[in-house]
Amino acid sequence: MIDPEMELWGLLQQVSAMKYKVLVVDDYAPEREAMAELLDLWGYEVETAEDGLEALEKIFASSPNLVLSELSLPLMGGIELLQELKRRSRMMPFIIVTSEVAPSERSEALALGAFALLEKPINPEQLKVEVEKCLQSWQRHSMEASAGWRSVK
Repeated sequence: MIDPEMELWGLLQQVSAMKYKVLVVDDYAPEREAMAELLDLWGYEVETAEDGLEALEKIFASSPNLVLSELSLPLMGGIELLQELKRRSRMMPFIIVTSEVAPSERSEALALGAFALLEKPINPEQLKVEVEKCLQSWQRHSMEASAGWRSVK
């Protein structure tokens, strides 16, 4: 008989060993490239997009583990991107970065499933901590959902 705790532990080890893919979405190239370079330095596989529509295409083409998106983007902003993902039942870890945010936008982003909102200029240490916390939280949520699904069989 397989011990469910050991099975969950094995899954956690497999997931922690994988290389996470992060999609960085920002229309301002210097900031997009700076965030991408930091994430690459920390061991993440990184893709970038200049606007929300390009991000949406890349999300469906390559299934990143995390989206790090500017709030104000051409064609489709960060909140609209979150709404579209939710509409298509494609929720994933999502962090919004922005220069300024109205309290109503903050509330809406968090209600739609954003893990965090980070203000620019980005503090690299804060970014690293939030990305790690977001991925760990999502991983835990996924493992619990998976373990629950298996126990129902």
